[in-house]
Parts: sequence; C-alpha cells; structure tokens
Amino acid sequence: HDTTRVNAMIELSWHWWDVSRFDSALVYAEKARKTAERSGFRKGNADALSIMGSTYWAQGKYVQALERYTASLSI
Repeated sequence: HDTTRVNAMIELSWHWWDVSRFDSALVYAEKARKTAERSGFRKGNADALSIMGSTYWAQGKYVQALERYTASLSI
C-alpha cells in the first residue's frame, strides 16, 4: 500500500511541476520521499528526490537541485 501511495504522490508532484506550481510539487515530492524512506521503497525515494531536483532546477536553485539529483543517484 505504501508503494501505491508513494507512486500517487509522485504523479501529483509531476502534475504540479507541469503547471509550474513548484511549491506544491515540492510538498508532494517530500511526502513521497518520507513515505518511501520509511517503508524501504528505494525506487520511490529516488524518484521523489529526482522530482525535487527538477523542481529546484526549474526555480533556478541549482545547488539544491544538484544535491537532490546526487542523493537520488546514490540510492
């Protein structure tokens, strides 16, 4: 059930990213990341971090983006 919940939050995060609602995208990505980490769902955790990286990149926050991308790749 947690994997389904994580995947749904990731989809919502991408939806908000697509319409440039970056704050909402980050909220859902962070919820997905925390849930995935707690349940041991490594792919979900990596996907959530990747979305966070993309969101920070779109906002011009390149240091935060690189940190999230790097964290995603290390999982």
